[in-house]
Amino acid sequence: MQAVLTTKQTKALEEYLKETAGVPSLLLMEYAAEAVCKEVMKHAEREVLIFAGNGNNGADGLAVARMLANLRIGVTVCVIGNAEHASSEWLVQKHMLDSIYAQEVLFTDIENLDKNKNYDVIVDAILGIGLNRPVSGDHQAAVRCINSLKKTANCKVIAVDIPTGLSSDTGEVLNDAVFADETVTFFAMKRGILLNKGRMHTGRVRLTENLAVNTPAIDMLYAKGVLSDDLKSEETLTVQLTGKDINNVLYRNPAGSKSDFGKVLCICGSKGMPGACILNARACFAAGAGMVKVLSYSDNLPMLMHEIPEAMFAAYDKISYNELAEAVSWCDCIVMGCGLGKNAAVMDSVFETALLKEKAMVIDADGLNHIAGNMNILNARKEKGLITVITPHPGEWSRLFADISCSDPESVSRIAADKGVIATAKNATTIVTDGGKRIYLNDTGNDGMATAGCGDVLSGIIAAFMAKAVKSSDNDFDYYCLTVASAVWLHGRAGDLAAKEKGNASMLPTDMIRCLPKVYRE
Repeated sequence: MQAVLTTKQTKALEEYLKETAGVPSLLLMEYAAEAVCKEVMKHAEREVLIFAGNGNNGADGLAVARMLANLRIGVTVCVIGNAEHASSEWLVQKHMLDSIYAQEVLFTDIENLDKNKNYDVIVDAILGIGLNRPVSGDHQAAVRCINSLKKTANCKVIAVDIPTGLSSDTGEVLNDAVFADETVTFFAMKRGILLNKGRMHTGRVRLTENLAVNTPAIDMLYAKGVLSDDLKSEETLTVQLTGKDINNVLYRNPAGSKSDFGKVLCICGSKGMPGACILNARACFAAGAGMVKVLSYSDNLPMLMHEIPEAMFAAYDKISYNELAEAVSWCDCIVMGCGLGKNAAVMDSVFETALLKEKAMVIDADGLNHIAGNMNILNARKEKGLITVITPHPGEWSRLFADISCSDPESVSRIAADKGVIATAKNATTIVTDGGKRIYLNDTGNDGMATAGCGDVLSGIIAAFMAKAVKSSDNDFDYYCLTVASAVWLHGRAGDLAAKEKGNASMLPTDMIRCLPKVYRE
């Protein structure tokens, strides 16, 4: 796992490393500048333009200028802000440049900058993570200049830690923000890189390994209160998974039977709408479910039987209550709602039976629209301590929890704790949390997945993972949340492979299902 830090947590970590661990700030700055310089040199041949503020982000930029000058690259530094108010580290870096590379590095301001010079790369080292108000004045002029030069001169823009103008906590644009092609960030990922408009402005993100602090170490520091000034208002630690983290979830017992790998009951598909059901059930199988039974509208069954011969079938519009109760008793996890339409009687019967039989549930699409008008369903499941996963996209979230942001990790966490659910708030960066000690931010996936049917695939993968997880009595609620986060990661990774094969605009949900085995093999 990798930590994803807020500004407050990052500054507390920096302070701990400098004051308690005795790591000099100039040493950290040297490592940071070296990482940025390495990325710059992939594109620089003759000339680099560095916009440097007067704080430590600007000091990083000056250190990059020194390293580039040492490599015989032409460097222009455009200073933004009053140098008389510069940080002590900035003054040290400026002194080194003046002493060693006074002839090689040209200093200028925004008014006298030569905008007609052919720059290979622009480095944004203006404000960094400390920004907490809209950019204005020379700072705004510099942001606009960078974005303009990117278009007119066709040069690469590399941001130091985070693009100027982007909130490090929320990913919101504070008046204006740099559109970077690459962002080199330090210690850990920042929330603003992943949330809201972060992905639009950060481009490809490079986490500096020399400065990264692993998540177990950050967990320990966080538990001690190092990453929070006020323990009464601690910010929950957010993390992102890597491929290695889901190995335990993917593990299959070599001596296991199909029952050991989970039985999923898919209740989806209304009259004339079998597609969502097909995607959902296929995804269940591709994600490793041992057995899948489909309840759909009777007219859909012939097509479903043809498309998913591995599954078992029944018609929810012709099934008796006893047969429904038997199907619910049989399964380990129910996934309900994909393409189901406004079948209120069917859904009420399923919710009632699932509550009685104490079954785990994944609720998606029309299932979410149904509970939006009857939150007592979630309350009843919470009282019994049952596992409930909800998977709303922003529109569904707004119907469920009006005026509560689905892009704010703490807000999603509070909802999850209040309703007793594992909330999967789907977006460009999906938030997964059960309201406990961790919030997962998922960075796999791409805009090609913003298409009808993609959610049906995800809920099928989650249901397959959850069905296997509930077979073991050793698992706690934290593990179930990790299981859902792993399913989301796998889904996004399959989407990335599909996009690589077919392109973002042309990929289909069926391509994601087809790519799942490739992710497993990875």
